[in-house]
Amino acid sequence: EGNGIKEVVYSIDGVVQYHATDDNYSGTVRFPSNAEPGAIVEVTAKVYDIYGYSGSSTIQVRVGEDSAEEN
Repeated sequence: EGNGIKEVVYSIDGVVQYHATDDNYSGTVRFPSNAEPGAIVEVTAKVYDIYGYSGSSTIQVRVGEDSAEEN
């Protein structure tokens, strides 16, 4: 690849959700269906390059309530 990136792996709470290998390296993750409102989940993106090196970044996201259910 021109930029040296081989793939990006997206995970939630350590469970792999998506492997991105296309040039934009975007991915989709789904929150656990049993995640209660107010729960904190960790979303991680880990990048691997063509030389075998890797790096990752993790954020914590608080699960909110569906706004369609609010009055």
